[in-house]
Amino acid sequence: MLTLRTSDDWTAATLTVDEGGPSQAFTFAAADNSGLDGALAFAVWYDANFAPNTATATFARTGSDGTITTTFSFDVNVTVTANAAAQTLTGLPASTGPADTMSSAWAGTWAPLSGHRMGRWLRRLGRGMGSGVGSVRPGLPGTSLRQPTVEAVGDAEDASRIASVLGSAATPCEAWIYQEHTATWRLVSVGEVSRERIDGARWRWSIEAVG
Repeated sequence: MLTLRTSDDWTAATLTVDEGGPSQAFTFAAADNSGLDGALAFAVWYDANFAPNTATATFARTGSDGTITTTFSFDVNVTVTANAAAQTLTGLPASTGPADTMSSAWAGTWAPLSGHRMGRWLRRLGRGMGSGVGSVRPGLPGTSLRQPTVEAVGDAEDASRIASVLGSAATPCEAWIYQEHTATWRLVSVGEVSRERIDGARWRWSIEAVG
């Protein structure tokens, strides 16, 4: 899964939560400019403002177009009201609930059909742009200049989805990529994204990344 940091004005987006008592409003910070950053920030805010109740955010590919659905699970039924900016960025309707879950596709998220393959994301050695921080295993000479690799295979709908997502990228371009076997989100700088048709409706992507 990939969740891109976008150039959208996330600070204009507000989610107002009502669980039967006084409602409270959450406004995204400027740094919460990706689907992952924003979703996690909202869950942390909810936990702090509606304790002891909690919210948990999960992410999964749904449908055939590479969309990632963000699902929130709450301890109690809540009604969430989204202003116009929040509706655009989170895919939420003007109002949800009352319910103990809500799901939608947030801006800048993409998951190819087969998932991403990440290579050379090992332990780090040294500092600086030439060190390969985050991608080098100590004791392996000759690997310090090798960058992480991020590749994926998908179909034509995946191809259109990644093109749409990249069109809203912030500068500098950064993205969170989920490494499934370690259950870890990795933040990378995204350079050139190349794609090629490998047969029929199958496509391959290669993302130039710096860890």
